[in-house]
Amino acid sequence: MNLLVLSTIVMAAMAWGVLLLTHGPGGHGLEGHTVTSEVLAPGPAAEIHAQHGGTAAFVIPPALVGGAVALGGWGFMVVAMMLPPALPLLQTVRRLASHRPDPWRLTIWSAMTFIGAWMVIGAVLVAGDLGVRALASSGWPAIDPRWVTGAVLIGAGGYQFTPLKDLCLRGCRSPRSFVLAHWQGRRSASAEIFALSGAYALSCIGCCWALMLICFTVGTAALPAMVALSVVMAAERLVPWGRRLVWPTGFALIAMGAATALIPAFDSPI
Repeated sequence: MNLLVLSTIVMAAMAWGVLLLTHGPGGHGLEGHTVTSEVLAPGPAAEIHAQHGGTAAFVIPPALVGGAVALGGWGFMVVAMMLPPALPLLQTVRRLASHRPDPWRLTIWSAMTFIGAWMVIGAVLVAGDLGVRALASSGWPAIDPRWVTGAVLIGAGGYQFTPLKDLCLRGCRSPRSFVLAHWQGRRSASAEIFALSGAYALSCIGCCWALMLICFTVGTAALPAMVALSVVMAAERLVPWGRRLVWPTGFALIAMGAATALIPAFDSPI
């Protein structure tokens, strides 16, 4: 086992460890924890503090703190679930940079580009989640969370059958094609690595965003689901028969989504 593979496995294992510690039996993930800071609440105590040369009092909005923590949790998910399947890309970059004086810097730059693209997606999801919560708190009718989860599962299952999923999966399974398309030799090595790693990340996002959305939606309450989806996404992209998993996974997700949305209807007494 070479150093690149070992380093990637160690980083993913550490990220899984953090997810395991923060997803306890009660189903509370990173975004469920409270972050405290030494801030003075507005009032007489704050005025006295300010009169004695203290700093002005301020309160960090809870939504902002919660969003930052949720985005951090998303980052651990990306490292744990997405970085190991990206090993073919990192190995390809490492070979391309082997004759240069800084091969490890370029390889790390490739990994950072890949993770950074996923973090942008995470920021969009967190912002959307905060927006929905804000609308819900402003008087919008309450929606059964099971319906939301069921809709996400059905949508992710349906996406498995789309041509875009197939196109992006084929790209993820052949990182060398991105080298041929984006390594032109006319720019700096960092720019070339950024271009091909960014293109590969977009293909990976197109392939796996719907399954990662499930993790974002239900992962805080079901760590085993995150593990199962991680195995599925890795198998789709790495093993020779991985593409055969796409349709069965889609059917399974649609069935689970329908069950999640419909079963509560039978909970009420007749």
